[in-house]
Amino acid sequence: MLRILLTLSLLILVTCLAGCSSDEKAPVNPGGATAPTASADPEIAYGAGFSDLEKGADTSWRWMGNEGVITLKNSKKDMRLRIMGSVPMNRIPKSTITVLFNGEPLEPISGAQSVDKEFSIPAAKQGSGATSELRLKTDKVFVPKDIDKNSTDDRKLGFSVTKIVWEPK
Repeated sequence: MLRILLTLSLLILVTCLAGCSSDEKAPVNPGGATAPTASADPEIAYGAGFSDLEKGADTSWRWMGNEGVITLKNSKKDMRLRIMGSVPMNRIPKSTITVLFNGEPLEPISGAQSVDKEFSIPAAKQGSGATSELRLKTDKVFVPKDIDKNSTDDRKLGFSVTKIVWEPK
C-alpha cells in the first residue's frame, strides 16, 4: 500500500512539473533573489535540446531531452562553470550525463538525483571565438505520457537544469 501511495505521489509530482510552463515573470529562489535565466543572463543562452523555462512556486528549470546545447560568452579569463539540476531517479535510475566543453569531455555526472557539479575552465579552453559550447548528453530519458495516460506531455525528459553559473574564478 505504501509503495502504491509513493508511486502515485511521484506521478502527481512529475505531472505537475511537466505541466508548468509560463514565462510571465522572473523566477524567484527561496532566498528571494531572482534566479538566472537565459533572458536574464546575457552570458548564457540555452539552445537546441532544451525546453522553455518552467516555473514552480520558488524555483525554475529547463528540461533537456537526450542532449542539450548551452552557449557561453567567452571571457578570455579562467572561469568557474557550475551545473545544477536534477535527474528523476524514480524514472531513469543510473543515468550518466556526459559534459562536453567545446567538444572536449569534462568529468561525467552519474548516479545522482541532485546535481551540483563545478568545473574549472582555463581561459585557453574557451578558444578564440566570442562564445563556447557546453553540450550535455544523457544516456536515459522518459516520456511523461508513457507513465501517466492523462498526461499530454510527449517530450523526452532526461535532465532538469535549475541553474548554470558561468563566472570568473
